[in-house]
Amino acid sequence: MRKVHLALLAATVLLLVFSSCAKKYYTVVSDTTLIQNPAEQKPVKVAGGELRRGEVVQLLEEKSFGGKKFLQVQIEKVSTKGWIDASSVSQGKIATASILRDTDFYSRPNLKSPKSGKAKAGIVVFVIGQEDKFSKVQFPGGEGYVEKNMLGDASAVVRVVVIPGLGKATVLATSTFKSTEGREDEYDVRNLFDGSLKTGWCEGKSDDNGIGESITLTFERPVNIYTIQVVNGLTASEAAYKNNNRVSVLHAQGSTYGSSAMPFEDNILDYQYGSLMSEYLEGTQVILRIDGVHAGKVKDTCISEIRLTGSEVGSSGYGGGYGP
Repeated sequence: MRKVHLALLAATVLLLVFSSCAKKYYTVVSDTTLIQNPAEQKPVKVAGGELRRGEVVQLLEEKSFGGKKFLQVQIEKVSTKGWIDASSVSQGKIATASILRDTDFYSRPNLKSPKSGKAKAGIVVFVIGQEDKFSKVQFPGGEGYVEKNMLGDASAVVRVVVIPGLGKATVLATSTFKSTEGREDEYDVRNLFDGSLKTGWCEGKSDDNGIGESITLTFERPVNIYTIQVVNGLTASEAAYKNNNRVSVLHAQGSTYGSSAMPFEDNILDYQYGSLMSEYLEGTQVILRIDGVHAGKVKDTCISEIRLTGSEVGSSGYGGGYGP
Protein backbone atom coordinates (compact mmCIF):
# COMPACT_ATOMS: atom_id res chain seq x y z
CA MET A 1 0.00 0.00 0.00
CA ARG A 2 2.84 2.34 0.90
CA LYS A 3 4.41 1.72 -2.55
CA VAL A 4 1.12 2.65 -4.24
CA HIS A 5 0.95 5.94 -2.32
CA LEU A 6 4.56 6.77 -3.21
CA ALA A 7 3.91 6.01 -6.87
CA LEU A 8 0.81 8.24 -6.89
CA LEU A 9 2.76 11.04 -5.17
CA ALA A 10 5.59 10.77 -7.70
CA ALA A 11 3.11 10.86 -10.58
CA THR A 12 1.41 13.95 -9.15
CA VAL A 13 4.73 15.76 -8.74
CA LEU A 14 5.72 14.91 -12.33
CA LEU A 15 2.35 16.16 -13.59
CA LEU A 16 2.75 19.46 -11.74
CA VAL A 17 6.28 19.90 -13.05
CA PHE A 18 5.17 19.11 -16.61
CA SER A 19 2.22 21.53 -16.35
CA SER A 20 4.51 24.28 -15.08
CA CYS A 21 7.05 23.68 -17.84
CA ALA A 22 4.32 23.55 -20.48
CA LYS A 23 3.13 27.10 -19.76
CA LYS A 24 3.70 29.50 -22.62
CA TYR A 25 4.05 33.20 -22.16
CA TYR A 26 3.84 36.05 -24.65
CA THR A 27 4.86 39.71 -24.45
CA VAL A 28 2.50 42.38 -25.77
CA VAL A 29 4.26 44.32 -28.57
CA SER A 30 1.46 46.78 -29.39
CA ASP A 31 -1.32 48.23 -27.24
CA THR A 32 -4.54 46.24 -27.52
CA THR A 33 -7.60 45.01 -25.58
CA LEU A 34 -8.82 41.49 -24.83
CA ILE A 35 -12.10 40.48 -26.47
CA GLN A 36 -14.67 37.88 -25.42
CA ASN A 37 -15.33 36.06 -28.71
CA PRO A 38 -13.32 36.65 -31.92
CA ALA A 39 -15.98 34.82 -33.95
CA GLU A 40 -18.51 37.63 -33.42
CA GLN A 41 -18.82 40.32 -36.08
CA LYS A 42 -18.55 43.00 -33.40
CA PRO A 43 -16.52 41.41 -30.57
CA VAL A 44 -17.18 42.63 -27.04
CA LYS A 45 -14.18 43.95 -25.10
CA VAL A 46 -13.25 42.28 -21.81
CA ALA A 47 -13.68 44.55 -18.77
CA GLY A 48 -10.23 45.40 -17.45
CA GLY A 49 -8.66 43.77 -20.51
CA GLU A 50 -6.63 46.74 -21.74
CA LEU A 51 -3.04 45.67 -22.45
CA ARG A 52 -0.02 47.95 -22.83
CA ARG A 53 3.16 47.29 -24.75
CA GLY A 54 5.54 45.22 -22.58
CA GLU A 55 2.91 43.42 -20.48
CA VAL A 56 3.03 39.61 -20.24
CA VAL A 57 0.18 37.15 -20.84
CA GLN A 58 -0.10 33.36 -20.46
CA LEU A 59 -1.36 31.27 -23.38
CA LEU A 60 -4.48 29.17 -22.76
CA GLU A 61 -5.61 28.22 -26.29
CA GLU A 62 -4.95 28.94 -29.99
CA LYS A 63 -7.60 29.19 -32.73
CA SER A 64 -8.15 30.69 -36.16
CA PHE A 65 -11.21 32.80 -36.92
CA GLY A 66 -11.83 33.95 -40.48
CA GLY A 67 -8.31 32.96 -41.46
CA LYS A 68 -6.78 35.02 -38.67
CA LYS A 69 -4.90 33.54 -35.70
CA PHE A 70 -6.12 34.42 -32.20
CA LEU A 71 -4.84 33.42 -28.77
CA GLN A 72 -6.88 32.97 -25.62
CA VAL A 73 -4.70 34.35 -22.84
CA GLN A 74 -4.69 35.31 -19.19
CA ILE A 75 -2.98 38.49 -18.03
CA GLU A 76 -0.02 37.60 -15.81
CA LYS A 77 -0.62 37.87 -12.05
CA VAL A 78 -4.37 38.51 -12.41
CA SER A 79 -7.36 36.35 -13.40
CA THR A 80 -8.48 38.44 -16.40
CA LYS A 81 -8.86 36.28 -19.53
CA GLY A 82 -9.81 36.87 -23.15
CA TRP A 83 -8.81 36.57 -26.79
CA ILE A 84 -6.11 38.57 -28.52
CA ASP A 85 -4.91 38.94 -32.12
CA ALA A 86 -1.68 36.90 -32.39
CA SER A 87 0.04 39.76 -34.22
CA SER A 88 -0.17 41.87 -31.04
CA VAL A 89 2.23 39.63 -29.10
CA SER A 90 5.63 37.96 -29.36
CA GLN A 91 6.44 34.58 -27.79
CA GLY A 92 8.31 34.55 -24.49
CA LYS A 93 8.91 37.06 -21.74
CA ILE A 94 10.91 39.81 -23.44
CA ALA A 95 12.90 42.22 -21.29
CA THR A 96 12.18 45.92 -21.74
CA ALA A 97 14.47 48.87 -21.08
CA SER A 98 14.41 52.64 -21.45
CA ILE A 99 16.83 54.70 -23.55
CA LEU A 100 18.71 56.74 -20.95
CA ARG A 101 20.10 59.49 -23.19
CA ASP A 102 19.53 60.65 -26.76
CA THR A 103 21.61 58.36 -28.97
CA ASP A 104 21.48 56.37 -32.25
CA PHE A 105 20.39 52.91 -33.32
CA TYR A 106 22.95 51.05 -35.49
CA SER A 107 22.36 48.39 -38.14
CA ARG A 108 25.22 46.24 -36.75
CA PRO A 109 26.93 45.99 -33.32
CA ASN A 110 29.61 48.60 -33.98
CA LEU A 111 29.71 52.40 -34.08
CA LYS A 112 30.99 52.47 -37.67
CA SER A 113 27.98 50.65 -39.10
CA PRO A 114 25.11 52.59 -40.74
CA LYS A 115 22.66 54.23 -38.35
CA SER A 116 19.15 52.77 -38.44
CA GLY A 117 17.32 55.41 -36.43
CA LYS A 118 17.32 57.98 -33.66
CA ALA A 119 16.91 56.81 -30.08
CA LYS A 120 15.29 59.51 -27.98
CA ALA A 121 15.74 59.40 -24.21
CA GLY A 122 12.72 57.85 -22.52
CA ILE A 123 11.64 55.56 -25.37
CA VAL A 124 10.93 51.97 -24.25
CA VAL A 125 12.56 49.19 -26.28
CA PHE A 126 12.51 45.37 -26.20
CA VAL A 127 15.91 43.77 -25.62
CA ILE A 128 16.08 40.77 -27.97
CA GLY A 129 19.82 39.98 -27.99
CA GLN A 130 23.32 40.82 -26.74
CA GLU A 131 26.53 41.29 -28.72
CA ASP A 132 29.71 42.50 -26.94
CA LYS A 133 29.07 46.09 -25.82
CA PHE A 134 25.78 46.31 -27.72
CA SER A 135 22.21 45.18 -27.20
CA LYS A 136 19.96 44.27 -30.09
CA VAL A 137 16.61 45.94 -29.54
CA GLN A 138 13.19 46.19 -31.13
CA PHE A 139 11.86 49.72 -31.19
CA PRO A 140 8.70 51.21 -32.73
CA GLY A 141 9.37 50.99 -36.44
CA GLY A 142 12.21 48.48 -36.56
CA GLU A 143 15.19 46.75 -34.98
CA GLY A 144 18.77 47.82 -34.36
CA TYR A 145 21.72 47.84 -32.02
CA VAL A 146 22.38 50.32 -29.22
CA GLU A 147 25.24 50.60 -26.74
CA LYS A 148 24.44 48.74 -23.51
CA ASN A 149 25.33 51.73 -21.34
CA MET A 150 22.50 53.66 -23.01
CA LEU A 151 19.86 51.29 -21.60
CA GLY A 152 18.40 51.23 -18.10
CA ASP A 153 15.41 51.86 -15.89
CA ALA A 154 12.96 54.64 -16.72
CA SER A 155 13.80 56.40 -13.43
CA ALA A 156 17.39 56.96 -14.66
CA VAL A 157 16.48 58.64 -17.98
CA VAL A 158 18.35 61.93 -18.54
CA ARG A 159 16.46 64.53 -20.59
CA VAL A 160 18.44 67.53 -21.82
CA VAL A 161 17.28 70.83 -23.32
CA VAL A 162 19.25 73.82 -24.63
CA ILE A 163 18.00 77.30 -23.73
CA PRO A 164 19.60 80.27 -25.54
CA GLY A 165 21.47 82.53 -23.14
CA LEU A 166 21.31 79.94 -20.36
CA GLY A 167 22.92 76.85 -21.90
CA LYS A 168 22.20 73.16 -21.39
CA ALA A 169 19.90 71.95 -18.64
CA THR A 170 18.55 68.58 -17.59
CA VAL A 171 14.79 68.66 -17.13
CA LEU A 172 12.87 66.33 -14.84
CA ALA A 173 9.10 66.05 -14.33
CA THR A 174 7.55 64.50 -11.23
CA SER A 175 5.15 62.70 -13.57
CA THR A 176 4.27 62.50 -17.27
CA PHE A 177 1.15 61.22 -18.98
CA LYS A 178 2.01 58.02 -20.86
CA SER A 179 0.53 57.70 -24.33
CA THR A 180 0.15 54.60 -26.46
CA GLU A 181 2.74 52.10 -27.73
CA GLY A 182 5.66 53.69 -29.50
CA ARG A 183 4.65 57.19 -28.41
CA GLU A 184 6.09 57.30 -24.91
CA ASP A 185 7.52 60.76 -25.59
CA GLU A 186 4.30 62.29 -26.97
CA TYR A 187 3.87 64.42 -23.82
CA ASP A 188 7.55 64.47 -22.84
CA VAL A 189 8.64 67.36 -20.62
CA ARG A 190 11.22 68.44 -23.22
CA ASN A 191 8.32 69.51 -25.43
CA LEU A 192 8.03 72.59 -23.21
CA PHE A 193 11.25 73.96 -24.69
CA ASP A 194 11.01 72.94 -28.36
CA GLY A 195 9.46 76.18 -29.63
CA SER A 196 6.37 74.43 -31.04
CA LEU A 197 2.78 75.14 -30.02
CA LYS A 198 1.79 71.75 -31.49
CA THR A 199 3.48 69.80 -28.68
CA GLY A 200 3.32 69.93 -24.90
CA TRP A 201 3.84 68.29 -21.53
CA CYS A 202 1.00 66.71 -19.53
CA GLU A 203 1.46 65.58 -15.96
CA GLY A 204 0.59 61.95 -15.32
CA LYS A 205 -0.62 61.72 -11.74
CA SER A 206 -3.50 59.19 -11.62
CA ASP A 207 -7.02 60.40 -10.76
CA ASP A 208 -5.76 63.84 -9.84
CA ASN A 209 -5.81 67.34 -11.33
CA GLY A 210 -2.03 67.70 -11.18
CA ILE A 211 -1.74 70.20 -8.35
CA GLY A 212 1.67 69.74 -6.73
CA GLU A 213 3.27 68.21 -9.83
CA SER A 214 6.41 70.03 -10.97
CA ILE A 215 9.31 70.23 -13.38
CA THR A 216 12.92 70.92 -12.35
CA LEU A 217 15.55 72.47 -14.61
CA THR A 218 19.15 71.84 -13.52
CA PHE A 219 21.77 74.02 -15.24
CA GLU A 220 25.49 73.34 -15.54
CA ARG A 221 26.23 76.69 -13.85
CA PRO A 222 24.18 79.12 -11.70
CA VAL A 223 21.79 81.30 -13.71
CA ASN A 224 19.61 84.36 -13.21
CA ILE A 225 16.06 84.10 -14.60
CA TYR A 226 14.44 87.48 -15.33
CA THR A 227 11.26 86.54 -17.20
CA ILE A 228 9.09 83.44 -17.60
CA GLN A 229 6.53 83.11 -20.39
CA VAL A 230 4.05 80.24 -20.60
CA VAL A 231 1.75 78.91 -23.30
CA ASN A 232 -0.96 77.31 -21.21
CA GLY A 233 -2.78 74.04 -21.95
CA LEU A 234 -2.45 71.88 -25.06
CA THR A 235 -2.67 74.33 -27.96
CA ALA A 236 -2.30 71.77 -30.78
CA SER A 237 -6.05 72.25 -31.28
CA GLU A 238 -8.93 74.06 -29.61
CA ALA A 239 -10.45 70.70 -28.68
CA ALA A 240 -7.23 69.56 -26.97
CA TYR A 241 -7.06 72.88 -25.13
CA LYS A 242 -10.59 72.56 -23.73
CA ASN A 243 -10.36 68.83 -22.98
CA ASN A 244 -7.38 69.12 -20.62
CA ASN A 245 -6.76 71.25 -17.54
CA ARG A 246 -4.78 74.48 -17.88
CA VAL A 247 -2.57 76.01 -15.19
CA SER A 248 -4.10 78.88 -13.21
CA VAL A 249 -1.16 79.30 -10.79
CA LEU A 250 2.43 78.25 -11.43
CA HIS A 251 4.91 78.57 -8.56
CA ALA A 252 8.49 79.35 -9.61
CA GLN A 253 11.51 79.01 -7.34
CA GLY A 254 15.27 79.40 -7.73
CA SER A 255 17.50 77.06 -5.74
CA THR A 256 19.52 80.00 -4.35
CA TYR A 257 17.15 82.96 -4.44
CA GLY A 258 13.64 83.99 -5.38
CA SER A 259 10.16 82.50 -5.55
CA SER A 260 6.86 83.64 -7.03
CA ALA A 261 3.30 82.38 -7.41
CA MET A 262 2.44 83.35 -10.99
CA PRO A 263 -1.26 83.53 -12.02
CA PHE A 264 -2.28 82.79 -15.62
CA GLU A 265 -5.50 83.65 -17.41
CA ASP A 266 -7.61 81.06 -19.20
CA ASN A 267 -8.62 80.90 -22.89
CA ILE A 268 -5.37 82.43 -24.16
CA LEU A 269 -3.66 80.10 -26.64
CA ASP A 270 -0.44 82.13 -26.76
CA TYR A 271 2.44 83.25 -24.56
CA GLN A 272 1.62 84.90 -21.22
CA TYR A 273 4.16 86.56 -18.96
CA GLY A 274 4.43 85.28 -15.41
CA SER A 275 4.83 87.91 -12.70
CA LEU A 276 8.09 87.40 -10.76
CA MET A 277 7.46 89.11 -7.43
CA SER A 278 11.09 88.60 -6.42
CA GLU A 279 12.26 90.38 -9.63
CA TYR A 280 14.44 87.40 -10.59
CA LEU A 281 15.31 83.81 -9.71
CA GLU A 282 18.83 82.56 -9.11
CA GLY A 283 20.49 79.16 -8.77
CA THR A 284 21.59 76.04 -10.58
CA GLN A 285 18.01 74.79 -10.35
CA VAL A 286 14.66 76.32 -11.25
CA ILE A 287 11.53 74.53 -10.03
CA LEU A 288 8.11 75.19 -11.58
CA ARG A 289 5.17 73.72 -9.63
CA ILE A 290 1.47 73.57 -10.48
CA ASP A 291 -0.44 75.28 -7.66
CA GLY A 292 -3.81 75.80 -9.35
CA VAL A 293 -5.73 74.77 -12.49
CA HIS A 294 -8.48 75.87 -14.86
CA ALA A 295 -10.63 72.73 -15.17
CA GLY A 296 -11.04 70.90 -18.48
CA LYS A 297 -13.15 67.86 -19.35
CA VAL A 298 -10.45 65.48 -18.08
CA LYS A 299 -8.14 65.86 -15.09
CA ASP A 300 -4.76 65.89 -16.87
CA THR A 301 -3.04 69.29 -16.64
CA CYS A 302 -0.95 70.39 -19.61
CA ILE A 303 1.41 73.17 -20.74
CA SER A 304 2.56 73.67 -24.35
CA GLU A 305 5.58 75.97 -24.02
CA ILE A 306 7.83 77.69 -21.48
CA ARG A 307 10.21 80.47 -22.49
CA LEU A 308 12.89 81.68 -20.06
CA THR A 309 15.10 84.75 -20.39
CA GLY A 310 18.17 85.33 -18.25
CA SER A 311 21.90 84.81 -18.11
CA GLU A 312 24.59 82.91 -16.29
CA VAL A 313 25.45 84.41 -12.91
CA GLY A 314 28.37 86.83 -13.36
CA SER A 315 27.77 87.14 -17.11
CA SER A 316 27.09 90.51 -18.70
CA GLY A 317 24.97 88.87 -21.39
CA TYR A 318 21.20 88.64 -21.43
CA GLY A 319 19.30 86.12 -23.47
CA GLY A 320 16.71 83.45 -23.47
CA GLY A 321 14.00 81.73 -25.42
CA TYR A 322 13.53 78.13 -26.38
CA GLY A 323 15.81 75.35 -27.50
CA PRO A 324 16.39 74.40 -31.16
